[in-house]
Amino acid sequence: MKPIAGTVVIDEQGIDLADFEPVVIQQAPVRVSQACYKAVSDCRAFLNHVLADGQIVYGVNTGFGKLASVILPEEQTRTLQVNLIRSHA
Repeated sequence: MKPIAGTVVIDEQGIDLADFEPVVIQQAPVRVSQACYKAVSDCRAFLNHVLADGQIVYGVNTGFGKLASVILPEEQTRTLQVNLIRSHA
C-alpha cells in the first residue's frame, strides 16, 4: 500500500502495519489498484465456475476443521461466508 497524492492505494505488493498510519492517523482515503481489483474479479469468476461444476471447496461450501466433511446446501453457503467475514472483523 503506497500513498499517492494523499490517497493510499492497496496494490499487489501487500500491506504491513506501517501502511495503516496514513489511514488511521491522517484519515487518508483508500482505494484498491486496478491490478488487485482484476485479481479478485478473476478469482471470483474461477470460484463461480468451480462451484457451478458442483465441486466441493473447503470453507466455501463445507464446514471448517472437524466439520470439513459437512457439505452445506447452496442456500447456506452465503450465510457461511458472511459469518466468516464477521468472525474475522
